[in-house]
Order: sequence, then structure tokens, then C-alpha cells
Amino acid sequence: MLLFIPFLNFAQVDSLNTEEEEDFEQYANLSIKDGSKNKAYCSSKILAQTPNRLIGTGYEVFGPFTLSTDLRDSGIQDNKAMLSHGLRLEANFPVVSTNKVIFSLGGAYSEQNYVFNKEVESIVDNPMFSTLKNGSIRNLSIVGTLFKPFDEKNFLLTQVLGEYAGDWTFLRWQNPAFIKVSATAIYGRKTNERKMWGVGLTRTYRAGEVNYLPVFLFNYTAPSEKWGLEMLLPARADFRYNISKRNIIKVGLELEGTSYRLNDRDAYFANNPLFKDKATNKLELRRSDIRLRAIWDFPVKNFYWLSVSAGYRLVYRYNIDQGEIYRGFGLVSDAAYLLENEISGALFISLNACLVSP
Repeated sequence: MLLFIPFLNFAQVDSLNTEEEEDFEQYANLSIKDGSKNKAYCSSKILAQTPNRLIGTGYEVFGPFTLSTDLRDSGIQDNKAMLSHGLRLEANFPVVSTNKVIFSLGGAYSEQNYVFNKEVESIVDNPMFSTLKNGSIRNLSIVGTLFKPFDEKNFLLTQVLGEYAGDWTFLRWQNPAFIKVSATAIYGRKTNERKMWGVGLTRTYRAGEVNYLPVFLFNYTAPSEKWGLEMLLPARADFRYNISKRNIIKVGLELEGTSYRLNDRDAYFANNPLFKDKATNKLELRRSDIRLRAIWDFPVKNFYWLSVSAGYRLVYRYNIDQGEIYRGFGLVSDAAYLLENEISGALFISLNACLVSP
């Protein structure tokens, strides 16, 4: 999960994952006073922060890149992709919203489609290429987030994310047993109306495969309210410049990814002699991107906003596994991948239309 930053903050558009994810700090404000006990509670936002997104739809396009596959004895095969592109749909609404607690539910859908050069479309001995050329990878997710303030400074933030990711289609679904579950818990302090921070732990697939990582949340706005920082490491980090309260530019990076079930319905892996006697009925695509990007958020009319982002994508992981293996970045297990791939960097641009909260 780390999560679900792009989903909870559409201005940053996922993570495919949702992606599609996960702006813990951006929730509807809590009231300052408890009317019955006159007790103060901290709110979940700071001054001049990027507004909450309730509904969003967008499209992203990645420029040309090369897919290199290590086919062992057959050597490394390179396939040039003209582009990849995909749709994103996202929504997030508070179910319970009081001065003592906020619980929100959200959902997202994302897809990635690949277009290869005509001269290499006849290549059939590379199962990775054939899988991407003849299908899409998709992610359908649901997320629940709880913000619980204890007093005017201390709070707890928790989130659970379920991802139904794979090469499924709307006519050919996959077994729900392959849903990936992530979870995060953060304890934090809001020291004033311009700064809040928190530390915690997460179980996440954002690096492409399951990992357990520390989390650091830090949001800050300068006294002038013209610039600030919005960070949730290791998922994202942004420098924010407020042209005005309704015109925001951010520059930073984001880690996006998850693990996709590959059902191999067309038997590209099962019928390939290189993978004879391999567990091709347990295929997982471990995908993770590092995106360096700039984002411009601005209103079109009232609470309808547009978000335009552009930058450069670096692919951190794009390998095929045999089932669920916990490697712990190689510290727990050094088990080999079934198939290793490398994807070159690519420029990208995305456009998103959003409905923001008042």
C-alpha cells in the first residue's frame, strides 16, 4: 500500500496502482473543539496543503522504451515499445467524519496497455513480450483509512488496501484468492497549523513485491504560505509552491507499483521450452516505477480541478516470479526470479480531472 498515495491525492497519479494511492495526511478537517467537553483535537491537514480529491479520472502516456528480457541460453532479447498508456479512475469519500474520528473508503481502477513496433510483432519466442503485446495489466483496488486524533497534537493514522491486480479482463476474471493486501500504521504529531509529522510501519507491494518498511510522514508550510513540503517516505516526496491557494505546483518523486497475477491463459510461458517444468501456474509480475515529475493543480470552475503532470519514469523492477516469495530486498532470500526483465526509462505525461472537497 504505501501505499495508496496517488489514489488519495489524485494530483499525484499512481500507481497502475494504486495505481494508483495514498495521501494519508489529506482528509476532511476535524473541528477544533468538542462541544460537549470543550476538548481540542488536531485536524488532519495543515495550511496551504493540496486540497482533497473526492473523484478523479485521468489518462497517462509513456514514450518509447526498450524491453530487455534475459532468455538464458537464448541470450538477452530487446523489443522496442512505441509507447504505453492507460486509464485511471479514482474515488474517496468519508464514511464517518467527526471531530474525534474520520473513516474514509475509496476505490481505484488503473490499466496499462503496450504498443510495440510492427517489425517485432512477429516475435513469439519471448513470453514476456507476447503477454504484454496481446493484453493489458489492470488493478482494481479498495482502501479504508482511519484518522484518529487523541488530542490537539497527537494522532494515529491507519490504512488497509486490497488490490485485485493482474492480466484479467472484464470478461475473464481471475481468482479472488490472488488479492494482495497491504496495511500501514502511523503515529504522528501536529506541532502547529503549518507542520505535522509521523512515523510508522507498512506492509506494502509498492516496490513490486511484498516488503515491510518504516514510514515517515512530514508535511510543512512556510510562514509565508508560499511553499512547503509534502512527504510520505518511501512512497513520495514533493516540494510545493503555492502560486495561490487555488493554483499549486509540485516537484518531486514517487514510487509506484504492485504485484500482478499473470494467468497465462494463452500459455505463452507454459508452451515455451525455456520454462518446461516451471510453475507457470503461479506467475506474478513484480512491477515498480520511480517517477520523477512536476505537477500543476489548478481549478477549472468552482470545485472542478485539473491536474497535469509530466516527468521521467525509471523502472525499478519488472520481473516474473513463481508465486509469493518474500525476499526482503535480498536480505531474507536471494531466490532467483523465473524471468528477469529490464525496461529503459521513458518520458511521460498525464492529465487528470478531479472533483475536490470544499
